[in-house]
Amino acid sequence: MAEFRALHRYARISPRKVNDVCRVIRGLRGDEAMVLLSGGHNRRTGTVRTRAAAFVAKVLQSALANARENGDADADEVFVSEAVSGRAPDKHLRRMRARSRGTGVTVYRSSCHIRVIVRTKGEDAAESGTGLK
Repeated sequence: MAEFRALHRYARISPRKVNDVCRVIRGLRGDEAMVLLSGGHNRRTGTVRTRAAAFVAKVLQSALANARENGDADADEVFVSEAVSGRAPDKHLRRMRARSRGTGVTVYRSSCHIRVIVRTKGEDAAESGTGLK
């Protein structure tokens, strides 16, 4: 079972928002996940269209391209085995917010690292970790 990964570091969005989108696509086939992320937000069709979905779609697209170029696997042959976002170190914006008594504080904005790993479907159950050896 081959594994292909893609990573977006220091994405300027909160990891909490991205994790909600990652939770939706985990375990789906690659082409199904791309359709889900690229469609308009609609409760009837179940598609996700948020700002976080755009970030995750770019990383998923890169992982699928890695699978296609390096492993000769199409989007319908791979599934999203891992999609997570973790907190990145806070970066200071070069702005100040006025506070009481003539002081100011630096504005912090949260950022995250987004990681998507896709795998090909293995023939052997022991190789995928679902069966006994």
